[in-house]
Amino acid sequence: MIFTCPICKNECSCTREDEPRFKAQKLECDICYSAIVKKRYRPINKHGGVTIFSPINSALGDAVVERVVRERYKRDNPDERIVDIALCDADEAVRVYKPDKFFWASTTQFMNRPKTFKVVNYSVPVEATWLAKEGFYPAWPHGKEDFVDVGTGRFAVLNFRNIVKCTWKNAEPFLVNVVLIELNKYVESGIIDKAVLVGNDVRDSAVYWPEWIDDRYRQLSTEQIAGLCARSKIFIGKDCGIAHLAAAAGARNMIVWGYTEKQWIVKTHPGRFTALMKQNSTVSSLRAAIKDRMEKIDDLFKMDAIQQTVALGVAQQRAGNY
Repeated sequence: MIFTCPICKNECSCTREDEPRFKAQKLECDICYSAIVKKRYRPINKHGGVTIFSPINSALGDAVVERVVRERYKRDNPDERIVDIALCDADEAVRVYKPDKFFWASTTQFMNRPKTFKVVNYSVPVEATWLAKEGFYPAWPHGKEDFVDVGTGRFAVLNFRNIVKCTWKNAEPFLVNVVLIELNKYVESGIIDKAVLVGNDVRDSAVYWPEWIDDRYRQLSTEQIAGLCARSKIFIGKDCGIAHLAAAAGARNMIVWGYTEKQWIVKTHPGRFTALMKQNSTVSSLRAAIKDRMEKIDDLFKMDAIQQTVALGVAQQRAGNY
């Protein structure tokens, strides 16, 4: 079947087997269809009801983005009991918990859907994208106990994915070298003093690593990385879980390249990041993005401070009205 999505207006196609599902979605494509934010489920907030959520995989980015989606569901259904199941027999979970609803995440792996209960399918990044349009973004808490002293307040945070699993997602060495060459200009001019490497990766031997690199690979907790990202002058990395963590932690100046799916672009205030799709992740575009965001650092931070002050004032005013 060929159809036009009423939201994005793109022409889409599906197999005959999937026709009933898309008709039930009112011909909205999978990149646009929202089940949770748009409340396309029944019953809504059943008092004493039970809702099961399938497990998401262990990827950091999935966990960060899922948080805001789950928060919205809990807000809309405060009187329900929510059960987060681990990898198990889904039909057995239905038998044990007797749910009123069973939500199945797009990120669930290594587990089959139940045969005895109709699940509500939802896409984690799509739901989070709809929430971002409403101004709701993922948040990752970190406190004073997570502070990491890197010897200066003028630093960049870098994450260049380089792991054996899914090597096609790893940061390309030639683009990593471009980032380091460009940042060296700002080290020499005194805008930043160093760049801190974070994540569970290893240095790529095909990359020239300057002396101002502070290698913290495999040394920091998730919360410590979040704290560093929030304090950094800029975060730069390829599409990865750390980028989602940085955005959720409050990083105010970000460049992320290599996206293959728009719905997975980091969820944060639009002015805080530059996202480059894979086809646009070229040497010239990356250089231009770094130049643009590094030269606007002072303005970006001043504007963010003003926005935070205004937001605090609005919050205090709201609190005073209750």
